[in-house]
Amino acid sequence: MPNNTLVVHDTEYEMSPAYLRGAQAFRDSVPNNCNPHRFGSAAHDAWDYGHVNESVGEHLRYGEDLLAARKRGMRFEMDPAVPRTALGEVERDWAHAQLEKLKQAHCEPA
Repeated sequence: MPNNTLVVHDTEYEMSPAYLRGAQAFRDSVPNNCNPHRFGSAAHDAWDYGHVNESVGEHLRYGEDLLAARKRGMRFEMDPAVPRTALGEVERDWAHAQLEKLKQAHCEPA
């Protein structure tokens, strides 16, 4: 089954297992310099990309946490509803608030 793809401006990132572990590592407060993969390897780069993209809020699009996406082979384009700075970065306060809302939604009884 193919991995998902995240599009950030003009760059596409394959959301491989190493990428997803890097993103989750950021959420778990693991510093970027703790990348467990051999420097220069594809897995090292993927872990780093996941960590960096999570640090700037790129995994929150279309009302979803893309790290929790169950479907495989999806392509996640830029979400025009996500507020961005003049430099094109996700507004940090917005990203933090969205992540908290998603966490709470998963904790509420159905």
